[in-house]
Amino acid sequence: MDRGLHGLTVESIETALILMLETKTLDEINVRELCKKAGVSHNSYYRNFRSKEEVLQSYLVRTLVRIDTMAWRRVAEEGSFYGYWLCMFTEWRKLRKFFLILDNAGRSGDLFKQINLASTQILEKKDLWQRYRENLLYGAMANVTQEWLRNGAKESPEEMAQFCMVTLGSLSGINRREEALQGKLGKTYRHYYESMNEEKPRRPRGGQDKEK
Repeated sequence: MDRGLHGLTVESIETALILMLETKTLDEINVRELCKKAGVSHNSYYRNFRSKEEVLQSYLVRTLVRIDTMAWRRVAEEGSFYGYWLCMFTEWRKLRKFFLILDNAGRSGDLFKQINLASTQILEKKDLWQRYRENLLYGAMANVTQEWLRNGAKESPEEMAQFCMVTLGSLSGINRREEALQGKLGKTYRHYYESMNEEKPRRPRGGQDKEK
């Protein structure tokens, strides 16, 4: 099969499934109506997929790859990890409806399972402490994004990107105090950052506070 035609067939099936999930659960969708919606034959469907679950997984992986590629391109162009977070939250806000469909069907875990699988493949060649550090980063990213989408994505992508720069910046090795103080991270999170890093009062020797 022509590579372009193959890609078009796969995308048509994936798109049809996502549209149908707006009104039906995955279990309620049958292959016949999925093929009709996608405009493909049964043979074309089974040449590419073994199940509806595999169609959904294919769409998730393709979506994650697309967003991650865009995000890292922003980092390369701007030289700042802020662009990564901004791109991630901007794209996920566009996909909030799809996320809620998955979440209501109890399948949002499928999405974040793919993130974990992807991070495992990326990190397998790194040393142990790098893997610990970056798994913490990937895990935090997945959970923050999930909570944000569930809560209505009320904060702007810019606010979320600033928050992640402040809170998770030390994990990425990008965050710097000077960036916050110069206003690059926004006034709201500048105050938050300063409060986290201010010098704590020291206890007097002997372990007892002078004032009760």
